[in-house]
Amino acid sequence: LDGGDVLMAVETGSGKTGAFCLPILQILHETLRDIQEGNKGPRARKQASAS
Repeated sequence: LDGGDVLMAVETGSGKTGAFCLPILQILHETLRDIQEGNKGPRARKQASAS
């Protein structure tokens, strides 16, 4: 998602609430991948690039 906004209009019962989990799942995925690769995680990477 790369920090972008998402706009949607759909019917009741279509999974809108579940969509709020996507950014959390993305952060978890990136963090676990970085840990496996020996990196410090996405937050450390973003802080280093901001410096």
